[in-house]
Amino acid sequence: MFSIIIPAYNEESVITATVFDIQKILRLNNIEGAEIIIVDDGSSDKTSEMSIKSGAISISHPHNIGYGRSLKDGISAASHDTIVITDADGTYPMETDLIG
Repeated sequence: MFSIIIPAYNEESVITATVFDIQKILRLNNIEGAEIIIVDDGSSDKTSEMSIKSGAISISHPHNIGYGRSLKDGISAASHDTIVITDADGTYPMETDLIG
């Protein structure tokens, strides 16, 4: 199984859709047990709250620490040895990241 790490900063408007897209791809490919971890890097919006509501694990930084630290914290929190990293804003097609 694998852990999906998504660093996010002020992504309230897209984070739910991103998580739902990943969940859909996992279901369509009969992948169970994967975890989605959002690392909210000090957002001033509701990124963390929306992440939790969408069913992801949320880690929150008290202020903006940076992309690299967000990756490290997400990887440290991961339960699985295989890590998938993607962006919160849909820059990369999820189908390619997860099953490509």
